[in-house]
Amino acid sequence: MSFELPEISPPFQLNRGVDATPDEDFPIRILQLYRQDCESKYLTSGLSPERTLVWEMMNEWQDQRAAILDKAIAVLKSVKAGFKLV
Repeated sequence: MSFELPEISPPFQLNRGVDATPDEDFPIRILQLYRQDCESKYLTSGLSPERTLVWEMMNEWQDQRAAILDKAIAVLKSVKAGFKLV
């Protein structure tokens, strides 16, 4: 039995980095890079049901990570804009 990964769309961008300028936007840039990766999903159409389950679960986790990162980015941007957190 062989193990093959399903296709990922859009493909992950490898060999990229974050502008590491030590300024107040550095943490936001890091989180935005991770958030961009959350757009990549495993394509499950055409897979058998037993193979689909794990990849669909991983896609769901991508969505959950995206939501958490969106909140974190919003918090950092609001702090940068001078809003007080409650």
